[in-house]
Amino acid sequence: MTDPSRASIASTTSDSPTSPTPLGVTSIAALRSSSPASDRIGRVYIRIRYHPGVIPLHPATLADITSLIQRGGWVMYPLLLLSLTALTLITERTIFWLRLHTAARRRTLNLIAQRARRNELPAAEELATRDGSPYGSFAAALIKTRRETPNTDLEAAAQQHLEDVRIPLERFGVVLATIITAAPMLGILGTVTGIIRSFNLLDADQIAVAPAAVAGGIAEALFTPAFGLLIALITLFPHAIFRAQTDRALNRLDALAAAITSRSS
Repeated sequence: MTDPSRASIASTTSDSPTSPTPLGVTSIAALRSSSPASDRIGRVYIRIRYHPGVIPLHPATLADITSLIQRGGWVMYPLLLLSLTALTLITERTIFWLRLHTAARRRTLNLIAQRARRNELPAAEELATRDGSPYGSFAAALIKTRRETPNTDLEAAAQQHLEDVRIPLERFGVVLATIITAAPMLGILGTVTGIIRSFNLLDADQIAVAPAAVAGGIAEALFTPAFGLLIALITLFPHAIFRAQTDRALNRLDALAAAITSRSS
């Protein structure tokens, strides 16, 4: 025997094979009038039978984003600027650390340290110069100092060279920390301005206030803190990872400096 729910779906499918969107609506509408058991069978059958592109997923479009920003008020514009800045800096820092901490570079640093301990300073300096990373710049500068001025205080020189390479390692850290702090505060500011806007409408000398006008202030009060917290959370975790990578790099530089400043033969 043929299942009535499947028969209705099959007939609808054969009637309009080239119009998937009305097809899905017609089939589901027909199944709503059937029994609960056939309704469940029909829904499973629809999901298996049709291509996933048949049922629209309603993706966020540019118009939706623009409408969201407008409903959030003027505070959404600096929040949007902070979000774009955070995403740009996070992308740049991610690429930087992925390129810096590689297995090949670890082998190069170990080789530089070994040659420096054996007093093979020209070979170690050549390796460090060819490396081109902050590690290589630091090692090359410190080896050059040891070769040209052997009587100098190498520990003081190492600290000086370390400050020179600290800048690319800690780049944009302050900016990301500021975004983490500023985004929720801007969201709270949007809450305050939205509530003020709603109360100003309610206090106006009008017989009746349109609910849509009051809802605009409430939407501003809700959207801005949510967006601000989202920006802070998205920035917080990468910033913590970058801080950990910076500490790791500084520890490696200290170990490299100890290997270079050792005067063992």
